[in-house]
Amino acid sequence: MPTQYWLMLSFYCVLLMISGSLIGYIIVGLFLEVIVSCVCTVAFLFRLKYWVMKSLAYYSLGLTPVVLSRIPAETDWMAPYELDRASSFAARSDRDDYIAAHWLVREVASHVVGSVPERLMIGQVCSDCGGNHGKPFLRGHPHIHLSLSHTIGVVAAAVGEVAIAIDVESNVAERLDDSVLETVMTSSELSILRQVDIDPTSDALKEGGARRLWCAKECLIKLGLLTLDTMCVADLSRLLTPSHKHICRRYLGESMNVSFFDISDTSIDVHGIFACELDMTKCEFMPIAHGVSSIVRL
Repeated sequence: MPTQYWLMLSFYCVLLMISGSLIGYIIVGLFLEVIVSCVCTVAFLFRLKYWVMKSLAYYSLGLTPVVLSRIPAETDWMAPYELDRASSFAARSDRDDYIAAHWLVREVASHVVGSVPERLMIGQVCSDCGGNHGKPFLRGHPHIHLSLSHTIGVVAAAVGEVAIAIDVESNVAERLDDSVLETVMTSSELSILRQVDIDPTSDALKEGGARRLWCAKECLIKLGLLTLDTMCVADLSRLLTPSHKHICRRYLGESMNVSFFDISDTSIDVHGIFACELDMTKCEFMPIAHGVSSIVRL
């Protein structure tokens, strides 16, 4: 065989070997890349699951004087609209409750965003008129949800990366009379409350149940699921059953999953409900600091 044929055959053999090696390297590289990608994906999903389970939402409940005592002196932490609103209260106690609630929501938010409370700016804008009222939000953190509430001598706040709402009612506040209950309660809720009322010694029990229902419906208003005119369409009668302290149901069937948590505290004579957008059957509160608790999945 002529020399040129041997050279050509050798050249093709070398070329084939190089091509085979390259293809092999490519196949091995793609295989390793798939393995690394799978490992990274699993690690990411595990971390994501851990994050979701461990930091769903936070809430805090406290006495107004106690919360006020934690506010640092000589700090300019309130927004101008908050200062105007605080100064508009005629009664000193109402002003203190307002200030304490707005400080408490900053305290709770500080556990979520990792900043000191006095540096956090809260805003409120009405979706209808654009005024400085309506659902509060944390400036610079659009993904964070806020909610706050204050009653006579007691304040509450909630913060989370899911939709949340909180509402408290003091037993010292004006009693909810039957005409009000008939306006905001469903027939099932009224039936349970009236059964309780048959026992003349259970007036406090009836009042507590009515206040919890009121708080729960106020939470649904804050979540945008109800209005003052439609409170009577939401049947939350299961909140009156002791065995259903924690309820998770797909409320109204369309917008969101809502869990209701009874945060009533008999030691400070207050009833309260914390509601959040979660899809779980069991939850647990875990203390964090300064009376702040975190919801975690069991």
